Amino acid sequence: MSGRVNGAGDRLRDLQLARPGGARPPQPSISPAEVLGMIDRVIASYGLDPRKSTDPQGWRRLSLGSAECRAGVVPWSPTERYLVVF
Repeated sequence: MSGRVNGAGDRLRDLQLARPGGARPPQPSISPAEVLGMIDRVIASYGLDPRKSTDPQGWRRLSLGSAECRAGVVPWSPTERYLVVF
């Protein structure tokens, strides 16, 4: 609503401040392409080809022994993206 001062009555801000950890910290300024580049460098550090480790949906897959990992960047909203690692 317009006319509010210092976030008074801002429900989203009130909820964020009430979270156990307080308000969320500012998000780092890094592009999805930069994140995928970091993932690719980790894959390459194991001597693997990142292009061969990328599935058709863009997920990076890595298997070490019995451990399997998938990592990628997922769009959450038009302005937010999240790093997801399984």
